[in-house]
Amino acid sequence: MYKTAVYFAPEDPTQGNWTEHVIDDNVQCITHALGVYDFNNNGLLDVFTAEMEQSDYPHEVRIYFNNSNGTSWTKEVISTSGSHWNQFADIDNDGDIDIFGANHGSTGQPVVEIWVNQTLSP
Repeated sequence: MYKTAVYFAPEDPTQGNWTEHVIDDNVQCITHALGVYDFNNNGLLDVFTAEMEQSDYPHEVRIYFNNSNGTSWTKEVISTSGSHWNQFADIDNDGDIDIFGANHGSTGQPVVEIWVNQTLSP
């Protein structure tokens, strides 16, 4: 088990230590997806990660919502099917970021999945 973290640079990023803020300190190291977007359109960057199907169940596909400029996070699991090498776009053209991807395919034929963000939908 490992962690997911964000690091803040000092005023001069070539000097001094970067400050670590742990997002999740209990992550299985089978994560093969990362996306940093404002998924809930609140002006703060959120973090998306997904475990591949080779991880222990549940194969979490999750968004960590940024509550306070990177120092507090809320995890939302959007699927337990796992995913791999996800891509991000406004698929339904409604102004928010949607997610698509497929598992690695080690346990069967990969299936492409799309997670449509309903944040700005009518």
